Amino acid sequence: MVCVRVAAGTLLSAVILAISSSLLFSQMLPQVIYGEDDRHDLDQFEVAHWRELAKSTALLVDRTQVHKLEGEAHDYRLATEVAGKRFGLCHREAFWEQPSVGSCSGFLVGADVLVSAAHCFLDVGACQVTAVVFDFSYHSSSADPTHLPLSSVYFCKEVLERVYEIAAGLDFAVVRLDRAVQGRQALPLRTQGEAVKGEAVTVIGHPLGLPTKISHGKIRSVRKRDYFTINADLWVGNSGSPVFDAHTGTVNGLVARGEEDFIVDSDGNCQVSKVCDPDDCDGEQVIRAKSFADFVKPYL
Repeated sequence: MVCVRVAAGTLLSAVILAISSSLLFSQMLPQVIYGEDDRHDLDQFEVAHWRELAKSTALLVDRTQVHKLEGEAHDYRLATEVAGKRFGLCHREAFWEQPSVGSCSGFLVGADVLVSAAHCFLDVGACQVTAVVFDFSYHSSSADPTHLPLSSVYFCKEVLERVYEIAAGLDFAVVRLDRAVQGRQALPLRTQGEAVKGEAVTVIGHPLGLPTKISHGKIRSVRKRDYFTINADLWVGNSGSPVFDAHTGTVNGLVARGEEDFIVDSDGNCQVSKVCDPDDCDGEQVIRAKSFADFVKPYL
């Protein structure tokens, strides 16, 4: 078992630092299609409730990929790649041509406090090189998701808490941003009651580092104390995404890990998404909100 808690100015456990980042990352990738691909762009949702919740979700990006535009003091441009080229996907894969950047997702729980997965802040220097980007989305059919105003871009100031416990399945980090976030609500965490098998859930995040995607699914298993499994369509990049109760909009938990995402196409030249029936494969693991809520409270 490995359990790490990090307060401001405290070094991470030598145990964590001794484990290779590639090994940890490969263990934590949440992704696969269950049944039909259910990922949707934000402009496909007219329900104001979900569009408002999406405003409080973010993409974690390396600071070197966030550029200030000359002559436009309040604008940024993201240095993206075409998703299909970045991941070696076959051209028939959904969203092949969309821009892709970053590695994880996160969500706002306080004025300047964000929650994400612990493996998204793997070492002591991760915070210093991480930008937190809101509104990387197709919020309208004409939107350019790579062009963002000052109010959409923030930077990691410090990792307040970091818990990574392999045996229990815990994997979350609480992060302080460089300034208070304006015009977005802190998302409420579910701290009472238990998740129930069959409950409908909604996930908002950035699979494959794509512009915001919303997907739906159900809870498949609740047998573990600190996490449950769902069958929403998730990929690498969804780590740290909030998992909402589909009816109340309360955050039930955050995405940590799951099935392999791709298999090599029969011609061997590109990758296609792995597809499972809704109740097959291992499901995507979600850290229960009540498991990290007490770590958040002191910083609000």
